[in-house]
Amino acid sequence: MRRGFLAGAYALAGAVFMNLVSACSLASDNTGTPPSPPRGVHSGGVLRVGITAPGGIDPLDAYEPVGKMISSALCDTLISLDPQTGQVREALAKGWVLSGGTSMTIKLRHGIKFTNGQELGSRDVNYSLQQLISTSNGSYVASLAQQFAAVSLGKQDTGILADPDRAATIAFGVSRHDFQLTDALVSGGALRAFAEPAMAPVSQSAESADPSEFASDPVCVGPYRLSKPYRGDAKTIRLVRSKGYYGENVGYTSGGVGYADQIVFRIYPSAKAVLKAYDDGKVDVVEVPRTDVARTKDTASRVFGLATGTEFLGLPGNSAGPFSDPDVRIALSEAIDRTKLVKDVFGPDDQVADGFVPPALAISPGRSLDDKMVKGAPLATCGASTPAAPRLAAARALLAKAATRPGATPFTGFTLDVNNDAPYPAMARELAAQWRSGLGLHVKVKTMPWQAYKAKGEGSPGFTSPFRVRWASDATAPLTTYNDQQVFYAPLAGSAATTLANWSHFSDRKFDFALLSTVSTVTDVQERGTDFRQLGSMLCQQMPVIPLAFDRPAFLVRSTAVGSARPVPVGRDGVLMLRELYLK
Repeated sequence: MRRGFLAGAYALAGAVFMNLVSACSLASDNTGTPPSPPRGVHSGGVLRVGITAPGGIDPLDAYEPVGKMISSALCDTLISLDPQTGQVREALAKGWVLSGGTSMTIKLRHGIKFTNGQELGSRDVNYSLQQLISTSNGSYVASLAQQFAAVSLGKQDTGILADPDRAATIAFGVSRHDFQLTDALVSGGALRAFAEPAMAPVSQSAESADPSEFASDPVCVGPYRLSKPYRGDAKTIRLVRSKGYYGENVGYTSGGVGYADQIVFRIYPSAKAVLKAYDDGKVDVVEVPRTDVARTKDTASRVFGLATGTEFLGLPGNSAGPFSDPDVRIALSEAIDRTKLVKDVFGPDDQVADGFVPPALAISPGRSLDDKMVKGAPLATCGASTPAAPRLAAARALLAKAATRPGATPFTGFTLDVNNDAPYPAMARELAAQWRSGLGLHVKVKTMPWQAYKAKGEGSPGFTSPFRVRWASDATAPLTTYNDQQVFYAPLAGSAATTLANWSHFSDRKFDFALLSTVSTVTDVQERGTDFRQLGSMLCQQMPVIPLAFDRPAFLVRSTAVGSARPVPVGRDGVLMLRELYLK
């Protein structure tokens, strides 16, 4: 798809560069050291990966799991997220400086070469972000860059941004290797968006020369390149080593150079065919759909990443009925046997949810890039309100307490709405059985196709009884801050009351104000984590949605043939890090 420029998309931050330098520095000019591989890891060989056809391999179009996996092997991003700790790490950027929650200066490494031999500069970053946000491109993940859309260019001619030869220096370039951004949506966690595969900078000269051909053979900075352009009818995609890779990406072992000499993706018509190819020994690495994990035969080769999504039970809060009472909502949560639900319904790729935010968004303590200890940002949990095993006595006591309130209506049962995609009907039947036996409630299950289910949630009056909904770390409502706890809290803001994420119409002014204050001003990891834990505690006390299970990305990495330089070779975005795999 041909891309155009979005005139006025980006602007030089209002504060001058010297003011930014005195602001909060999150990384120094001293680059970090890439992790060293364990003993026995070696290079060489051909890694065989089974996939379905990707939606696109150009990083600007890499929006689905297969495209992200290929793009991540091909292209480095400006920063990385440490897969173990979640801390931001250097990649193409060797440092950055934030000014409050509105502006940032990012410093590129010098002398970095694209796979076509040209040098990476701020001009290329500017161009790449403009292409991502361009309406003519229509990128599914344009919101990644839209949060940096400029507020104003002052008296400068905004039309000049349409000129690729001048945009880099006038739009936001400070120098050949440094650039500034204004965060128009104001989020202290926006820096983490630069770790997303779609934010990888591409070669301006290569993309603008022939956008259509570029989409089939992208030119970025990475350890591999395509052996030939990818066409839609191809049966394989082959990545081969690229000369001149800088090899200092702090997010990967050995600097991200990769261990296999070649990575060959074999394309199959369906996920079922991919799994059969694995069972037949034709490939050694595959992603496993959530509904198929329990049926995989090679259990020794299962690899799970940290959980990136949360299954919730939504509770309507826009009426004066029983569900408007927090005691009723918490009672329903306390009566759930989450351990049984995960074991019998969701399967081995899920785990019991103890709060609103999945483990992939936690940040563990560790050393910073300038070798200083950095405190982490642990996640909030709801404790006894989201137990692994049911607390029936406590749940019954809460229902009894709610029944004594003036104007309380008898609470004898309700209908549970779910879409008819697996595993949700089974989930609903299990929950209904638990509430019937544990609380004596009469619970009916109603299933419907997804489009009808979605229409009901978005219509009026919407859901008037409990319903299911899932959020993941690539959520986009009401705004996008990827890989940050804001993704899981912002959808419950009052401004999101009509979105998929807030079908319960939950609204609390105190929560909204505290959330806005945190996301717009707080950049310090520890302080941000503390604020989000307080927000989580507020939600735990009101339980507008009930966390049920965290779901993890699942893969098969054949244990007899393939090893990993990482204990868990899965990134914080749920994408398998193919560069970390080696042939035994």
